[in-house]
Amino acid sequence: MNMRSYREFLIESKKQYTFRLKVAGEVSDEHQEMLEASFDRWGLASLSKPKRTPIQQHPQDFPNITNSEISVMELVLDYPATPAEVAQCMHNTINIPMDSIRVYNEGDPLEAEREEDAESEDEEYEVQLTAPYPKSDKDPQYGDKSNKKFLKDLEKMPKMKISGGNTSKSQTTNDLPQGKLSPVGSTKNAKPTPKSAAR
Repeated sequence: MNMRSYREFLIESKKQYTFRLKVAGEVSDEHQEMLEASFDRWGLASLSKPKRTPIQQHPQDFPNITNSEISVMELVLDYPATPAEVAQCMHNTINIPMDSIRVYNEGDPLEAEREEDAESEDEEYEVQLTAPYPKSDKDPQYGDKSNKKFLKDLEKMPKMKISGGNTSKSQTTNDLPQGKLSPVGSTKNAKPTPKSAAR
């Protein structure tokens, strides 16, 4: 049996690490070249050209920034890095404040949720209050017709037998014999006879 070396195994199991970079503001071509040189420490596979969003009064990922466009880039690295490391590297390389940088891993659940919300905002909103109820294929679960069907189904069910036979009805406190006197004020307590304090 021919065993592979550790190096061959590593080459075959090569994994790449993808990030989405968001910067509040413009990323120039010069900044792009500086970032490519800086990301090379993690084995830069690719860095896309920035795609710019229109200027927004309150950009979604940047609550403290107003009236700014967002530059979005895709980064692929050959060696692992964390989003915090990538953001710090961007801050140190092109002197952008940390508040203006967001870095997300590929498949980040928050990023996916934001994208779904953005897609749902594009859909036309229909007012539900004035819209008619949708027609249902199922029979309604209310009314005389439904009640009659329910009773027929009950009749078809087999009768159940209780193991041990029928037992006598148990008694509750209501079945116990009740007194005729009121518990309050119907009996008088005997008054004690006072004894003299002098002996």
